[in-house]
Amino acid sequence: MPGGATWPAIAAWTMYPLTLNPGTVRAGQPVEIWTNIYMVDFLITFVVARLEVNGVVVGQSLWTLYIDESDPHCFVYTPPAPGIYNITITASLQENEVYNRQGGEQIAISHSATLNVT
Repeated sequence: MPGGATWPAIAAWTMYPLTLNPGTVRAGQPVEIWTNIYMVDFLITFVVARLEVNGVVVGQSLWTLYIDESDPHCFVYTPPAPGIYNITITASLQENEVYNRQGGEQIAISHSATLNVT
């Protein structure tokens, strides 16, 4: 792992902590929410990533990951009002990947961050 850091790992991939850009925004201003997923040892896998804001899914995307690659991904969210927002990205293996690798068990990993909106 870069810099010797450790992250929660599942199956053969791991997810980096979230980065919010900017960390503090005004209501109505978009914020970029970045993460990376690092593929450890399978040749290819398919990952579904979901963006949650205060527990509500507001975005979703599909990643195709290849062995020994770190794949950055960005969601953009525009908070409608001032306040504190809990931001979470959850990544899970696509259903066919889960079935093939873990006998149908759901596998997911997530990271969260707090967004202060003025």
